[in-house]
Order: sequence, then structure tokens, then C-alpha cells
Amino acid sequence: MLVLNGTLLEDLYFPNNEAFIPDPTKLVRTCNRLELKYRSDNDLVRLMFVKRRLDELGVLCNLFIWYMPYCRMDRKIDDRLFTLKYVCEFMNNLKFDSITVVEPHSPATLELLTGAKVVYPSQDWLSQVITDMGFDTDTDSLVLPDKGALNRYRNLPNYNLCFLSKQRDPITAKISGMQLTNGQIIPGSKCLIIDDLCSRGSTFMLAGKLLKELGAKSISLLVTHLERNVFTGQLLDANSPIDKVYASQSLMEEPHEKIQYLEMEVDRYV
Repeated sequence: MLVLNGTLLEDLYFPNNEAFIPDPTKLVRTCNRLELKYRSDNDLVRLMFVKRRLDELGVLCNLFIWYMPYCRMDRKIDDRLFTLKYVCEFMNNLKFDSITVVEPHSPATLELLTGAKVVYPSQDWLSQVITDMGFDTDTDSLVLPDKGALNRYRNLPNYNLCFLSKQRDPITAKISGMQLTNGQIIPGSKCLIIDDLCSRGSTFMLAGKLLKELGAKSISLLVTHLERNVFTGQLLDANSPIDKVYASQSLMEEPHEKIQYLEMEVDRYV
């Protein structure tokens, strides 16, 4: 999905699946904001077409990336390509006047995207979410589920901040469990797990199970990016330890009784 100056550009295709791009000239300003809400690789092709049209018109264009495509493929591993590198090269070659990325999963994104800046709206959403939860800052806990989350959210308000670590099977390297490495869960309290990305939700299921065992009464999850793949896991099931999920619409918008979507104030970050 592409949004130009607040207007969604229609996602149209010819019968042979080639992109049909209506001329966006009527939406163009002297300085423009183009938003990429990645849904498939087709969006990258459409991004190129629209940016080249803006170049022909001689106008400025700032890119806002709701979710950085291929941000998990951030190095060469065995038979997998380092695809984040190539996507960043593609975007650099389009020569945007500025690029803003919402919470990339890998720090390599900033190293590879020329002049890009990162924004962390989850920290801005925190006060809204804890109010909605009825969160008691004296007894309830913010929970960081792994080392990556700890590095990403070091500057969170220090309420009752708890850190978890993953336990892995020494042979398969798969996550087999979690443990509390810092902080304390008060019996009968509420917990809010914070992270950037949720796929099927297995990490958060393990975290939720541990927090329940430690005495948490209710557990919510705040993630910036929520993949459709969550519907293939158990995170949203009735018997899941996670009671509610807060997320942006960066990757999906499908309604679910357990999901509350949060508004992204794009103007605030560009």
C-alpha cells in the first residue's frame, strides 16, 4: 500500500498482474510525503514508479516506512541471501529527500539506509495503553521478553521493569522456555509485554505462561508490527495467557476481539 500526501493510491493491476499506476500528479505538492505500508513485493515496484514520476515533476519527496521490508534477513546465513542489503540499496537509489523508518527489527537497517532516521511510536503509545489497561504503576510491571527488546527499549519509564531471557535447546537451538532475569512479578498484578514485532506469537506465549506461573493476573502485549501470521498461532486463542494485543496497522488491519489497533501520528514523525 502506498499513501501520497494522505491519500491512498489504488492498488490496481492489469490482467497479466503488471501494476497499473494512475498518474498521481493531481496529489503532488512542492514537498511530498510518500508512505510505504508494505503488504507484498508489488509495493516496492509501485514505490519505484511513483517516485520516478515525482522526479519528473521536480518535487521533493520524503519516505515514511511503516514496516521495513526484509528487516529480518539482515545478514548472510547459510543458503539465505542478505536481502535487507539489496532492498536498502534499491531505496537508496530512488534518492528520497529523507527516509523515516518505524521500529526496524534489525539495527542493520540504519546502517544500510542512507541518512535514515528511526522512530519508536510504541514509547508514545505507552501512556495510552497503560491507561486502557488500568495499569497501577506501583504494583504492575512492564516486561521486556528478550535481549533485543532490552536493547531497543532501554529508555522506557522505569516503573516495575522486568527482563526475561530465552532458554534454548542445546541441540536444536529452538526456544524451550523463558526465565525472569531481573525484576519481580507481584502476585495478582498486571503485566504489559513490549516488543517491536509479533509473527505467530510463540515467544509471547512462553512469556505469558511464565508470567502467569509467577502470579500475574492479566497480561497484555504491545507490539508495533503485528503480522497476519498471528492467526496461524495460538496467541489469540481463548485460552492464551495473553488477554489483549495492542498494535499499529503497519502490517495488517483485520479486526479481532483481542486486538486493539493504535493510531500512528505520521505528521509527528516526518
